Amino acid sequence: MARVKKERPLKKLIAIFVEGPTEKEYFEQLKQQKNLGGATAVRIDTLSGSGDYVDKAEKQIKSSPLFRKRNVTQKVLVYDANHASEKVLQSLFEKARRKGYDVAFSNVSFEVWLLAHFQVMTDKVISEERLVKLLSNHLNEGYGKGNPNHIAKILKGLESAHINTVTINDISFQRQATSVGKIIEGLL
Repeated sequence: MARVKKERPLKKLIAIFVEGPTEKEYFEQLKQQKNLGGATAVRIDTLSGSGDYVDKAEKQIKSSPLFRKRNVTQKVLVYDANHASEKVLQSLFEKARRKGYDVAFSNVSFEVWLLAHFQVMTDKVISEERLVKLLSNHLNEGYGKGNPNHIAKILKGLESAHINTVTINDISFQRQATSVGKIIEGLL
C-alpha cells in the first residue's frame, strides 16, 4: 500500500521589499537580533520591466522561488522620497495600501530613521548630505550605505529610535518624517 503524504501547512512569511542595500542590511540584521524567522528583506528589482515599486514587488512575489510554497502573510514596502514629487509619492502610497502593503516611508531618506538611533529627530528636513555627516560623527568613522558593521552599531540604539521619532513617526511629504518605527513595532 502506498504511503499517504501529509500536506504540511504553508510557512508564513513577512515579505519586506526595500529599495537599497542599507535597508536590506538593516532588516536582515533586525530579523537576526529579534528572531523574526518569518521575515525576509528583498530588494526591489528596479531594472526589470516597467511599473512602480508596488508593481515590481507584486511581480517578485509571483515569480521568485523565495515565495513559492509559502504563504505571504504580511507585505511591507520600505521606500523614501528620493527626490520624487509629492504627487508620485502619494500615488505610490495609496496603491501600496490598496494592494495590502504596510508602508515604511522616510522623508528624505532611510538615514532619517538610522540617525534616530542616536539623536532626537524633529520635523525640520535635514539634507541627505548632512544626514550622512551626522551618522559618520556618531559612528566615529565615515558612514557607508549598507555597511554591515555600521548597521550593527546603529541597531544597538533601536529602543532610542522609537523614542527619538515620536514627533515624526508618520508619513509626510512636506516635512521630515519616518514611519519605519511603526512598521517595526508591528513586526515585533
